[in-house]
Amino acid sequence: MKRVLLTTLFAFFVIMGFSQTAFNTPTNTADRWEWVLRLGLNALDQSANSSDLVSSKSALGFQAGADVIWNPGWKIKGGIQYQYHEIFEINEKTNIITARETSDRNFQRLKLTAGTLYDLIDIDYLTIGLGADGAYNFDLSNHSVIRTDFNNAFDLEYFSGLVHVYVNIKRLQIDFGIEGNLFGLSTTDLKPLQSKTYTLTLGYFF
Repeated sequence: MKRVLLTTLFAFFVIMGFSQTAFNTPTNTADRWEWVLRLGLNALDQSANSSDLVSSKSALGFQAGADVIWNPGWKIKGGIQYQYHEIFEINEKTNIITARETSDRNFQRLKLTAGTLYDLIDIDYLTIGLGADGAYNFDLSNHSVIRTDFNNAFDLEYFSGLVHVYVNIKRLQIDFGIEGNLFGLSTTDLKPLQSKTYTLTLGYFF
């Protein structure tokens, strides 16, 4: 059900993006392309994946990346991001947690994204809008999926969906997003939207 709702929401944003064609058609070819560099913070949360004995909590981290935005009448974007997460809380039980798990406390991944943007308010130097992206996450960590016999996992390779709100002030962008996993290519114990990432980034347009 959650996947159906997220897919419907994504389709809604895509339709809104296409609707911009009637209101905003660039006349200059150079105006159709924008480049954005981003840097920000994130929080990875898989706390719903827990048991009575082991309870994984969440991880804080940072991210950096770049997006290219194409505007042939509606805005389409694609990008790449590097994300780093550091676990800051886990319910430690020395007779349960494996030595491997206690030694691997950070995660790295590369994210490829594609999506659409819709400007809700566009007044002079201020733009407020919504975006919807699809992404695939590649695990760059030096370890395989961390897992115990008690269903404690931090899976990082999967397809995900991202909904975000952005505020553009001249060339500066402030962006807040919520991302959730959809499905992976390998067997995983994660249910759809069980792994969530909250992001706050600053971007600069070139």
